[in-house]
Amino acid sequence: MNSPATTPPPGSPETNGLSATKKYRLPELLLPLLFAAVLFFTGLGQLPLLEPDEGRNAEVAREMVETGDWVTPHYNNLTYLDKPPVYFWMVASSFTLFGSSEWSARLPGALLGLATVLLAWLWGRRAEEKGKGNGRRGVTAALILASTPFMMVFSRIVIFDMTLHFLVSLSLISFWFLQRSAFRSLRHTLLFFGSMGIATITKGPVGFLLPWLTVLAYLGFSGRLSELKRLRWAVGPAIFMAATLPWFLAVSWENPDFPRYAFWNESLMRFTTGSARRSGPLYYYLPVFLFGFLPWSLFLVTGYAGRLRAWRKLRDEENRNALFLLCWTAVVFVFFSISRSKLPGYLLPAFTPLSLLTAKLWSEWPARDHSSESPAWTRRGFWALGILGLLMAAVPWIHRMTPQQNALAEKVGPLLAGQLGATLISWGLILAALSVLGRH
Repeated sequence: MNSPATTPPPGSPETNGLSATKKYRLPELLLPLLFAAVLFFTGLGQLPLLEPDEGRNAEVAREMVETGDWVTPHYNNLTYLDKPPVYFWMVASSFTLFGSSEWSARLPGALLGLATVLLAWLWGRRAEEKGKGNGRRGVTAALILASTPFMMVFSRIVIFDMTLHFLVSLSLISFWFLQRSAFRSLRHTLLFFGSMGIATITKGPVGFLLPWLTVLAYLGFSGRLSELKRLRWAVGPAIFMAATLPWFLAVSWENPDFPRYAFWNESLMRFTTGSARRSGPLYYYLPVFLFGFLPWSLFLVTGYAGRLRAWRKLRDEENRNALFLLCWTAVVFVFFSISRSKLPGYLLPAFTPLSLLTAKLWSEWPARDHSSESPAWTRRGFWALGILGLLMAAVPWIHRMTPQQNALAEKVGPLLAGQLGATLISWGLILAALSVLGRH
C-alpha cells in the first residue's frame, strides 16, 4: 500500500511554497540571476531580426500598436490568427514603452528567461531537505538552466517558446506546492489554473495539456489519483476561464471562423498530420536534448544510467519530488515525439525539470562519496564532453569542405554565419578544456 500523503507542518518551506519567507542569503539569489542576466541581455539588440519568425512576430506586435487593435492580430495588414495574442501583447507593450527596435522586441523573452531561472532556483531550494545544503541545490539548478544553449538562444529571440516554458513551469511548480499544502493553498490554486489559462492563450491547447498530463501521470504512477478530488474545482476552472474566455469570445465575435481554425487547423491537424511540413522521426528530440542541454545532458545520462533498476523506489515518499520531475520531463518528450509537427524549441518546457534533476545529482555527490576521487559517472561525463567539444570545434572546418558551404550564409546572412562558425569553434574548445580540467 502507498503511504498516505503527509501534510507538512504550518510555516514549513513546502507549505509556504512560492511565497515562503524563509530567510536566505542575498548572494544565493543574486548569483544565478546576475549570471543569467549577462547571458540573456548582453548584446540583445545587436543582431537584426531573423526571418521568418522574428521578423513576422515583431511586425504583428508593431501593427498591434499602430492600429490599436489588441484583439485581432494582423500581419501586413491582413488578419493573422495563427497564434494567440499574449506574446504579441508583451512585445507590443515593450514597443509602447521603449520604441520599436530589435532590443525592445527581444526584451520580453529575456525577462521571461530570467523569471524561469528564478523559478528553478526557488523550487530547487524548497525541494532540498531541511537543514542540508544551505540552498545549494537551488543555486545549482538555476545556474545549470541558465547555462544551457537552448536557454541562451530562446531567451534572445522573438518567439513564443520561452513564454510557454515559463508559464508551464509556473503552473507545475504551483501544483507541487499546492499538493504539499494538502490542497489548502488558495494562492497556489490560483497560480496553477491561472498559469494554464495564460499559457493557453499564448500557444493554444498545449498550454493546459502539458500541465494536466504531467499531473495525471504523476498522480497515477504514485497511486494518488484520488487526490484530484481535493482540488478546488469551484475556484480553479473559474480562474482558467477568466484568463482565456474574454479574448477568445472577443476574437470569435470579430472572426466567426476562428474557433474552427484554431482548434482544427492550428491544433489538431498540426498534431496529427504533416500539414505543417515539419515532421521528424520518433527519436527527433533525443539529439535536441543532447545538444540543447549541453554540457549537462552528458552528466545527466551518465549519472542516472546506473539507477534505472531502482525505478520502483520512485513511489516512496522521499522520492516524490524526483518522480514529479521525471513525469514532467517524460510528458514533454512523449507528447512532442508523437506529434507530426516538430521543432527544436518545443522541448524547452522540459528544461526546468531536467535542470532540477541534474542539480539533485550533483548535490548528492558529496553525500554519497566521501573519497577524494570523483565518482565514475563524472569521469565518463567529462570524457564525453571532451570528445563532443572537439567534434563541435571541427564542424566549421568540415563544413567549408562540403558543397553546401554557401547554403548557410545564403539563409542567415554572411555576418551571422561567420559568427555561428566562430561560436562553434570557441564553445568546442571551451568544452574540451573543461573536460581536461574536470578529469584532474
